[in-house]
Amino acid sequence: MLGIEIAEKFYYEYGDELLKEFDDLKTRIAVGIAGNGSECLGFDDEISRDHDFSAGFTMWLTDEDFKIYGVKLNEEYRKLPNEFLGVKLKEKGAFSNGKFGAIPISSFFQNAIGSETIPLTWQQWFYTPSQNFLEATNGKIFFDNLGIFTEIRRQISSEFPTDVRLKKLSAHLALMAQSGQYNYLRMVSHGGAVNGEMAIHEFTKHCSEVMFLLENQFAPYYKWRLKALSKLNNGKAVYQKLLKLLSLGCNEENVKTKSEIIENIANDIILILKEKSLSYSSSDYLETHSIEIAKKITNQEIKHLHIMEFGG
Repeated sequence: MLGIEIAEKFYYEYGDELLKEFDDLKTRIAVGIAGNGSECLGFDDEISRDHDFSAGFTMWLTDEDFKIYGVKLNEEYRKLPNEFLGVKLKEKGAFSNGKFGAIPISSFFQNAIGSETIPLTWQQWFYTPSQNFLEATNGKIFFDNLGIFTEIRRQISSEFPTDVRLKKLSAHLALMAQSGQYNYLRMVSHGGAVNGEMAIHEFTKHCSEVMFLLENQFAPYYKWRLKALSKLNNGKAVYQKLLKLLSLGCNEENVKTKSEIIENIANDIILILKEKSLSYSSSDYLETHSIEIAKKITNQEIKHLHIMEFGG
């Protein structure tokens, strides 16, 4: 059973009763699970349960309600069982953050994206890492009668500025071209097959960013990037080729094959760019398409950023 399912069962087992003690708070509260952790992505497995994994749920309150009910609500929450359906917190990592219990809506978004509501400037959208936006919008909300929490999540997902997305896409394409199509073979020539692996790492990273941008989705933390990529509508073919690229042994015999895979992935992406009317260039070099996409940016400040500047 996935962590999201465990969290929901835990809430309906204990949460309903807990909230009955707090007047009509249930009409003004959002309850669910979201934030950091593999369970919020639906990617958890048995390995995930060795640390920072437990049954629980989060209650998001307005600042006003949190001032009135927050302390008492958290006191009552801490009285709930620390083991459920065989799940018990085994170890808390040094960098973990408590995500269960009662927290203000504003604090959740401030911690996730650095803003208590949706970003107000293009710079905030541009320089905030994609994984942070994903942590603000992932998981599952069991109910939200007031609707404030859900509406902010909807706005983050649906109101990402077009010019910011185009700039990020343009930059990551340019960096794919630089690392994979240009530098891979050059680095091999300079220092052998091992040296070329650094270029492949960069190519893979920027390729995955491109694929999520093309589907208007937020890319997760690198740990889950490949798994999430395999679930994208247009990502499955690229995912399989990246797997092969990363799996091939690091030796001189595989250099030519790896270079060919890089070009195949580039061609796949160029086809998607054309299907989405983002570029009509006949070039097989991704930097050319990067330049074509940058021409579509209307915000002059964004337009004049360096071609390889992708922000967060």
